[in-house]
Amino acid sequence: MNRVGATQVPGIRLMRWVGVLAILAGLAIPDAGAETPEQVLAGARRTLAGVVDLRARFEQTSHLAASGLDTTAAGVVELSRGGLMRWVYRGDDPQEIISDGETLWFYQVRDRTVMRRTLAGLPAASRLALDLLGGFVGIEEQFELGSCGARCLELTPREPQPDLSRLQVELGDAGLVKAITSEDALGNRTRVEFSDVELDPGLKAERFRFTPPQDVQVLDMESPR
Repeated sequence: MNRVGATQVPGIRLMRWVGVLAILAGLAIPDAGAETPEQVLAGARRTLAGVVDLRARFEQTSHLAASGLDTTAAGVVELSRGGLMRWVYRGDDPQEIISDGETLWFYQVRDRTVMRRTLAGLPAASRLALDLLGGFVGIEEQFELGSCGARCLELTPREPQPDLSRLQVELGDAGLVKAITSEDALGNRTRVEFSDVELDPGLKAERFRFTPPQDVQVLDMESPR
């Protein structure tokens, strides 16, 4: 299998945008054990009930089915209630994905390009994923719940989604998320492995505010309906 840098494959760079929206739905699900998917979801809601924000390290692998190419990236993700988030990709192709609760920004630092989308214009499944700390309200209406192993929860959209056909959430021995894999209808996959998850680190609201730097191109992205 070929492995290349993300800068060489624009399609994979865009998958970061798509993959993050899908992946957020599973970041804090607790130990599944022998529980049913419904029991796992109930436990997730209990776990998140008192959580205000969280921070974790991540390593992401994206697979582009058409070419068979893989790319990897790593960084830090921060989430807070109200649909606030900040994904910081480090390395030779730094990027940031930021939500202030109303607008989602995708900043490609090296290309000096910013893509902007309103949260209200996102598909329902993506809006649900962004509101992770809201306790997965309405998840049963948007996804069918299933099991993909003793410590694996599978979410399948009830309505066809071009960017998401399923999510698989793998749990570690301590009950924290070990990895999440999202897949779309074309077979493109994004796998994110988490480590050093920190609950309630006391994130400031300023962490989730974004103003495009001067001399960057800002593009408005029309949301799929």
